[in-house]
Amino acid sequence: MSSVLQFDEITSLINGVRVLSYAAQLSTYHRIQGGNEIVEASLLVKEVIEDEGLADTVQYINVSGCPQLTSEGWFVEAPYGWKLDYAVVQVKTANGWKDVVSTRDNMLIAAVHSPSGVVEGIAGFNVSHEAVIMSELNYWSPSLKEKRDSGGAVIFSWSGPGYRYYGLFPPCNFPEPKAPALVLPQSKAEKLHGAKIRVGVAAKYTQHTMPVLRAVIGDGGEKRVIFIAHICHPSPGAHDNASGVSVLLETVRVLSKYRRVLRESGLSVEAWFVPEYTGSVHLVETVSLDNVIAGVSVDMVGAHLPQTGGRLLYVLSPLPLVSHLDMYLYQSLLKAFDEIESIDLVGYQPGSDHDVLLSKGIPASMVNEWPDKYYHTSLDRPDNLSSDRLARIASATAYAVLRMAAKGTDAERLVEWTRYIVVHHIVRYQSDPNDASILMKNVEQAIREKEAKRDGLTLKRRGPISRSVLANMDPDSPLLRIKDWKASGVVNYMIPVLLSATESKYLTRLYMRVRGYGKYGGYVETIAQLLSS
Repeated sequence: MSSVLQFDEITSLINGVRVLSYAAQLSTYHRIQGGNEIVEASLLVKEVIEDEGLADTVQYINVSGCPQLTSEGWFVEAPYGWKLDYAVVQVKTANGWKDVVSTRDNMLIAAVHSPSGVVEGIAGFNVSHEAVIMSELNYWSPSLKEKRDSGGAVIFSWSGPGYRYYGLFPPCNFPEPKAPALVLPQSKAEKLHGAKIRVGVAAKYTQHTMPVLRAVIGDGGEKRVIFIAHICHPSPGAHDNASGVSVLLETVRVLSKYRRVLRESGLSVEAWFVPEYTGSVHLVETVSLDNVIAGVSVDMVGAHLPQTGGRLLYVLSPLPLVSHLDMYLYQSLLKAFDEIESIDLVGYQPGSDHDVLLSKGIPASMVNEWPDKYYHTSLDRPDNLSSDRLARIASATAYAVLRMAAKGTDAERLVEWTRYIVVHHIVRYQSDPNDASILMKNVEQAIREKEAKRDGLTLKRRGPISRSVLANMDPDSPLLRIKDWKASGVVNYMIPVLLSATESKYLTRLYMRVRGYGKYGGYVETIAQLLSS
């Protein structure tokens, strides 16, 4: 059977309207990490998989209490469970209190995990005096500490469209926050400056519940690939990430019809539907990863791009962690869109569950669309999604796995793909060809030897690393003096993951240079020293 016919066979099994329907259903749940509705959303996916017999093994667990997610050194902590009743902002008028905005308008007015409380006072931008601080700072910023501890309230202003999703995410083993926190459009916040207002939040902290769903097609075979879609985020959260969950569910539905092909090739497929980061960290700490050869995060896909903006990105596994699955999925995405739309092939970017697999030395990539002008707002609705594009991405994902099963994972094919990536990096990032050539030689050697070149670095901790964590580890760290957001992003996310993935300062520094981050290469040794201390 020709590859074109095989791809047509896959597309005939996929129903874009069905995928969109699942995304719309999921978007009705306020899928807050630790809340009850994320559990309900997870059970919806579980019931579909079980009722239709889409997997050979279904593992489902509600990790309750206060999950400890730092045994392997990830600085990721589960937040308190949280249940919101309502939130309101009122202004004092001659006729009494008048509602400015409340959760009747939108649930995102209450910052996620805001404590309960009622605060009255003058609203303003002066951190020293006003009872209600309107700010763009992080809730946990040291400059807001006095207000947090003194019974004040914090209102975050948002200059974009809709209402902004803002979360406190207090670790569930920390003292409960005291200051109620809300989010207002900047236009409304500015009108409150100097006015007497009342902020009210009715919510309660509960026991954290983390639903973890793992569906397996196959028996664990000789080789395994893992697809992850994070099921969390507030309602609506259609693009981020009801879309990824729905596409992965459709992919599972298709692959379940090809069990024999997968079994004969010795390939098993796992689909993880989990809260972002926390669920993935829990699974990599409790599930054997011995024969996992690759992974993919399906995060924000299938939007109607003229409405949301952005492009379809395929974010590669970082060199030297190249993957056959990267190659097959990129080729499948090209086939799925077939000149209708270009695919933006980019080097490793942090920020989703692929980071967790990478930190274990497993090649992992991400299918993503970015930017999205409605990202993390009340306007991230199902009507921004395209049933056609959702179907195309599901087709490409399923087809990539089946091509991998049929074509295999020989070293020569992987070397050829790596050369293509290196040339792409030279062009895209204007890399020094000499650096790229050295990197290529190291990666080719690693592929042929089936292990990366090591330089003796033993890691005890993995990223992402916050400034507060750095301050606790080393108060004099030069990293704390970094002001530039881009540098900070690289330091906090990319370098720790790369160091963990390669266990090599040399390869991490070299890859950073090839990726155009050469001036930050000096931070590699500093972070490596912190991580291994």
